[in-house]
Amino acid sequence: MPTLPHSEDFKLWRRLGRLHVNSANDVFVISRFDRNDATIEIFYSTAYSPHPAPNLLPVTLVAPTALQRALRGATLVDDRGKKRALMTEDSDVFIYTPTPGQGGGHAEEMFIRSLPRLFTEYGQPFLIEIYISKIPCGEASPSWIGPRPDDASKTMLWPQGCGPKFHCLFKLCPSVDFELIYEDTYPATSASQALSMAWITKIVDLGNARAGLYANFA
Repeated sequence: MPTLPHSEDFKLWRRLGRLHVNSANDVFVISRFDRNDATIEIFYSTAYSPHPAPNLLPVTLVAPTALQRALRGATLVDDRGKKRALMTEDSDVFIYTPTPGQGGGHAEEMFIRSLPRLFTEYGQPFLIEIYISKIPCGEASPSWIGPRPDDASKTMLWPQGCGPKFHCLFKLCPSVDFELIYEDTYPATSASQALSMAWITKIVDLGNARAGLYANFA
């Protein structure tokens, strides 16, 4: 079976995604398990909402923005009344103002929150291919408290940014190989592009993932 960019079924889904988005800020994700086209699914970015969405595990958004920035490197929380970040670069940070579970988010977040369902439907994969119509953001998506990918019965603090969220996902699933394929990028000299590329480098350094531009991905 060819890699995702060379799958004819994928090409049809990609064209559908391009027709669906309305602006450069709209992003979609296409995933596939074990190079099996029958497992292809597509996820679109949607506005954040306080209302739960079908087939998505609920999460709790973390606010305010300054706190989200402080939690960028955090991956764990405790189970006391106050959620505590255990892996910040500085000291432990307490979260006092979470907001209720919601149904929207970046396309990457929609994919991550769908993983328990995907694992149930398609089984535990040895390879997950992920196409993203735009390189994952470095910090634009908020932190949230949600299920662990390796054990949905437990929760963890997912960091701010979709690149960091993928880094957490790949690190917590060392037995799974990942292929991360992105197409559009931020302006080449922008801070957003530099931050996104820094996280791509960190993801590749994990050892169970490779990543690259759609146009160059073999």
